Amino acid sequence: MPTTRILVHLSRGGAEVQMFAPDVSQMHVIDHGKSQPLEKESRDVLSESARIARGNIIDLAKPNVSNHDAVIFPGRFGAAKNLTVR
Repeated sequence: MPTTRILVHLSRGGAEVQMFAPDVSQMHVIDHGKSQPLEKESRDVLSESARIARGNIIDLAKPNVSNHDAVIFPGRFGAAKNLTVR
């Protein structure tokens, strides 16, 4: 998982990390066993992201950019789908 690898390496390097995610519904919920969207399923991006961040996560609409030195957008196609304007 790209996000976990990034967090491990940042931690080893002594970086202070703050995770952010948008507080929106996922565009699609995918059944990865069948590679198909689940039609009647809905999940929140912020809540799902909190699993990876171990709860240490803030709504993407609320960062104070002057408190941060870098931004990393991990993820694959799910990040692209959920970070774009719909």
